[in-house]
Amino acid sequence: FFSKHVSSLPIPRAHQINTSPSTSVPNDINIRPLNQRNPILYQRQQTLKELKEVIRCVEVSQREFVETINVC
Repeated sequence: FFSKHVSSLPIPRAHQINTSPSTSVPNDINIRPLNQRNPILYQRQQTLKELKEVIRCVEVSQREFVETINVC
């Protein structure tokens, strides 16, 4: 849950463009979003989000099942 809030925060300008000390050219890695730099990491993050949602749904179903049993 915490990572969702952190990722939605705007990046301060100072951290968006970091220059390389040797060339004084903006470092491309620091400008592009993480998922564009590493598609495998992006895919794994998406899979993790989907799995968390599945776990949440299972927990809700389990709770409802237990409540149903308790009522009977």
